[in-house]
Amino acid sequence: MKNALLIAATLFLACFPGITDQDGSSESDKNNSISTAVPISLGETINLRIWPRSDTDYYKLELTQGALLHLESQGAPSNIDLYVEIQDREKTMLAYNTDFAKGKQCDFWYSAKPGTYWIMLKDGYDNDSSATNFTFRVTADTVDTFEYNQDLKWAAPISLDSIYYARLHNNNDVDFYEFILLSNKILRCRVDSISNRLNPALQFFDFEGTPLRAFPLLNINSSRIDTGYSLKAGTYYVSVSHSYSLYRPGNSLLPYLLQIAEYLGDSCEWNNDTAHATPTAMGLAIEGNIWPKDDIDCFRFTCTSDTTITVSIDSISSKIRMVLAIHDHEDTKLKENTGRFGETIKYSASLKAGQYFLKLSSSYDSQPSERLYQLRLE
Repeated sequence: MKNALLIAATLFLACFPGITDQDGSSESDKNNSISTAVPISLGETINLRIWPRSDTDYYKLELTQGALLHLESQGAPSNIDLYVEIQDREKTMLAYNTDFAKGKQCDFWYSAKPGTYWIMLKDGYDNDSSATNFTFRVTADTVDTFEYNQDLKWAAPISLDSIYYARLHNNNDVDFYEFILLSNKILRCRVDSISNRLNPALQFFDFEGTPLRAFPLLNINSSRIDTGYSLKAGTYYVSVSHSYSLYRPGNSLLPYLLQIAEYLGDSCEWNNDTAHATPTAMGLAIEGNIWPKDDIDCFRFTCTSDTTITVSIDSISSKIRMVLAIHDHEDTKLKENTGRFGETIKYSASLKAGQYFLKLSSSYDSQPSERLYQLRLE
C-alpha cells in the first residue's frame, strides 16, 4: 500500500511540475518576505517561477563595496508582467524596472552603495502566474567599478597620472572623485569619450565641497575635454557629468576615460597671478606656454634704475597671438602689446626704477598650445 501511494505521489508531481522548483524546493514560497529572503551573490544565476498566483519572491544581496548593479532575467513567460524591485532594510523601494510588461524581460541598472539589499520579483500587473521556470541574476559592472560615487560623501579616490574608466549611465548621472595634492601643481585634466552622445563637463570642488572651476565642453562636435588647472596643495574633488550648456539628449553605456595628471610641460606654470609670479632678470631665458586657453603667465622683475627694457618672446605657436602686458608693483597695467599669430615679439618700454610684472596671455581668437615659448628680458 505504501509503495502504491509513493508511486501515485511521484506521478502527480511529474504531471504538475509547478509544485516543485528545479532544485527540489517547495514552491509554497519559503522566500515570500524579507525575513525569509534567499541569500544570493553577484553573478549567481537563480532558477525561479512566479507560481502560484500572487507569488512574490525575495532575495538578499550583501555588498561589501559599492557597485553598479545590472539586474536581468531570461526566459520570463509571456503571460508574466515581471516586476523587479530593490529595497533597503526599511523596505523602502529604491529602484524598479519601470518598463515591465507581459513577456518583457527585466533589464535595468542600479548604483548601489555598500550595504544590504533585498530584491523582490512578482507579476506587476494582474498577479498572474506561470509554472514555467526562468532565470534571474544580478551582476556588477566590471568597467565602472565605482558607480556608487554620485555625491561627495562617496567620491571615489583616485591617484594622479592614473587612468580610470567609468560611465555616465543617464542624463542625470554625476560621478565624483577625490584626489590629494601634496604641493602646488598645474594639472592636466582629460576626459575622453568613445560615445558621441556624451558631452562631458568637469567641475572642481575644494575639500569643503565649495565649487571651484568648471570646464564644460566647448565644441558640440567633440566628446573630449583636455585642459589645465593650477591648484594649491590640499584635498580636492572633481565631478564628471553631462554638459547641459551644450546638451545633447541621450546617454551611453560606453565608458569614458578620466585622467588627472601633473602637467610637466611648463616648469613655471604656477604663476597665473602676481602673488605667484615667477621671478626673472635681465638676460635670463625662461620657457613657458599658454595652456589652457585662458592661461596667464606672470613674471616679476626689478629695474634698479631708470632704463629701457626689451622683451623678446620667441618660438610662439602658430595658434597663438601673444598678448604682452607690463604692470607696476601695484598691478596697474602700464603698457600692452598684441602680436600676430606665431610671430616673434620684440617690445621695448622705458621704465623707472622699481618692481614690475610682465603678464603673457593669448588673444580671444587664439587656440591653446603646449608648444613652449622662450622669454627673455634685455
